[in-house]
Parts: sequence; C-alpha cells; structure tokens
Amino acid sequence: MALERIPTGSVEDVGVRADALLQLDPGTARAVFRSTPWDGAVGALAGPMGPVAAGIPTWVIRGDPRAGAYLPDDALPRLAELVGASHLLTVAGGEHSFTRGRPRATLAALLDAIR
Repeated sequence: MALERIPTGSVEDVGVRADALLQLDPGTARAVFRSTPWDGAVGALAGPMGPVAAGIPTWVIRGDPRAGAYLPDDALPRLAELVGASHLLTVAGGEHSFTRGRPRATLAALLDAIR
C-alpha cells in the first residue's frame, strides 16, 4: 500500500456502516431529508450559539464539489460574509470524505488555517 493512500476504514468501520444500512428505515430517511432544508452549516455558524456570534475565528474547509463534496460553490458568498473569504479553503479534488481520501491536502489546509 502506498503511503499516500489511506483506506476508507477499518474492517470494523465497514462492518458498522453495512449494519447501519441494513437497519435503515427508508421512510424515516426520506422524511428527514425532505423536511430539513440543508444550508451548508450557515445556520450553525450564524446562530446565537454559533462560533461567529461568539467572536471565535472560524474557517470552513471543504472538499471539491466537482469530486463529490457536498458544500456547493453557491454557498460560498454567504459563508464568506460570516467567516471572511480568506477563511474559506477548498481541498482540490477532495471528495465528501476528503480527510480520509486526501489526508496530506487536508493537513495542508489545516496548517494554512492556523498560520
């Protein structure tokens, strides 16, 4: 195995995920996804208990939407209003689980954030 590659999970991790899929109630999952508008975490960031309201410097590190990450480009203007454009970082080529799939790029983004 190349050092650049991190597996997607241990055997136990994969087993837990598979078991969770077997126990999933499709009706409940549909109800959750249809009833809750997804806002790219803006509500959590901007809410009265969120880090922005508390004056805590906050960065948003996301994967690349073209690689399957969930935070779309059209959410960036609002996030930039909240945390500042210089606090928005994208892991190029990073998929949804970019911390696993691109650990070195993730670490570089974290280091950029804390400099």
